[in-house]
Amino acid sequence: MLRKNSMGNIKIKPMLPIVWILVHAALGVAIAQSSAIATLWGFAILVIGSYIIFKNKNRNEEAILWSAYIAVSDVPLRASGGALLWEIGKAGIVMFLLLGIISERNRTRKIPQEAILMFLLLIPGAIITFTWSDNAREALTFNLSGMVCLLVSMIYFYHRQISYSTLKRMFSFSLLPVITLSMVLFYRTPDINTIEFTSSANFAMSGGFGPNQVATILGYGWMIILLMICMKEKVTFSKYITYALLIFILYRSLFTFSRGGNLAAILAFAAFMGTYMLSGHKRVKISNSMITLAVFGFLSLLVVNSLNTVTDGVFGNRFTGRDTEGELKEDITSGRENILEMEYDLFLQNPIGVGVGGSQHFRLTQFNDNHASHNEFGRLLSEHGIFGIGVILILLLSPLTFSIKIRNSENKAYCLMFLVLSVASMMHSGCRTALPEYLYGLSFIYIIPEKT
Repeated sequence: MLRKNSMGNIKIKPMLPIVWILVHAALGVAIAQSSAIATLWGFAILVIGSYIIFKNKNRNEEAILWSAYIAVSDVPLRASGGALLWEIGKAGIVMFLLLGIISERNRTRKIPQEAILMFLLLIPGAIITFTWSDNAREALTFNLSGMVCLLVSMIYFYHRQISYSTLKRMFSFSLLPVITLSMVLFYRTPDINTIEFTSSANFAMSGGFGPNQVATILGYGWMIILLMICMKEKVTFSKYITYALLIFILYRSLFTFSRGGNLAAILAFAAFMGTYMLSGHKRVKISNSMITLAVFGFLSLLVVNSLNTVTDGVFGNRFTGRDTEGELKEDITSGRENILEMEYDLFLQNPIGVGVGGSQHFRLTQFNDNHASHNEFGRLLSEHGIFGIGVILILLLSPLTFSIKIRNSENKAYCLMFLVLSVASMMHSGCRTALPEYLYGLSFIYIIPEKT
C-alpha cells in the first residue's frame, strides 16, 4: 500500500486509481446502451471472482472484496438488463463467501448459534407457504433469498479478524460499481424540460429502475467517500477529483427523489462519527473533521439549491413531506405506514404467520392492496408471525450486543455504521438489493492492527 519517492518520503497510493475510475465510468456508458455488455460484465464478475478466490485459497480475503463488488454491481446489472439471474447480487455474495470458506484450509469455522436459530425460525413460515401457494418454490426463492444471503454473510464475518487495509480495499472494490451506476443514470437522463416532476420517487432520473434501490447504492457511495475524507484517506490522486466525485454521486442520489436511501446513509455516517469522536480517538482530529463536514455541508447546499431550482421547488416539497403543490401530506411515508399496518393486522389474525410470500398475497385478497412490502421487519412479522419476532430480535440484538462489547473505538464505530446502514436500508427497501445483507455481516468483524 505504501512506497517511497526519491526524497525518501512515504507516498500513499490512492484508493481509487484513475485508470479504474475511467474504466468503470466507460463501463457505465456501455451497459446503459447494451444489455449484452452488461450480461458479459456480470458473467465476468462471477467467473473471475471465483477463479481468484479459489486460486489464492482466500489468503488475502478475496471473498470479501469480490462479494463487496457484486453486492453493489447488483443494481447497475439489473437496471441495464444484464443480470444473468434477477438475484445475481445475492447469489454472487453467497457463492463467493461460501467459496472463500471452503478454500480456507487452515481456518476452522463454527457456525454461530444465532445464525442456526434464525434459520430454524424461518422454517415454519416456509412450510405454511405450501398450504396456500400453487407456486411455493418460486415464492420461497424470491422472498427468502435476502435472508439466506444475510445468514451466509453473518456466518462468514462472525468474529472474523480483518485488517484495516483489507477494509479499505473492500471500500475500493465497492465504490467502483457506484461510479458505473452513476454513469448509467447520467447517460440515461432525459432532457430536464421533458420531465414532469412530482413529489414522488423519480423513475426517470433513476434510469427507469427503482429509485429506492438506486439511492441505496448511491447513498452508500457518497457516505463511504465522505467517511474516507474525514479519516484522512487518499481516495483519488487529487482531493479536487475526490470532492467532485463525492458531489456527483450525491447529486445523482438526491435526484432519484428517494429519501430512504439518503437518510440511511446520513444515519450510518452519524453513527460512525458520533461513536468515533465521542471516544476521543487520536486517529481523527475533530477540528479537521469539522472542516471537512463544513465544506461538504456547503457543497450539499449548492446541490440542493440547484435541484430545487431545476424542479421548480418540487424537490424541496418531496424532502419536506409535501405534495407537488406544496401542501403538507398526511402520510409522508409514501404508503409504507399503511402497508405496515396491514402487515400487523395479518399478524394479529395469524400469530404463526401467513407463510413466505403471503404478505402481498393476503393483503391483496383481504385489503385489495397489491404493493410489495418495503419493510423487511413488517414482512417478517406478517409472514413468520411469532417466529418472525424471534428472527427480528436476534437480527437486531446480536450485532448490537457485539458492537457494545468491542473496546476498540474504531472497530465499534465501523460495526455500528454497518449495522445502522443495513437495518435502515431494510426498513425502507426491504431486502430488494444485496448490499444491506452483505453489510449486516460486516457488523460482526474484528479490525486488527496493521503489522509494522
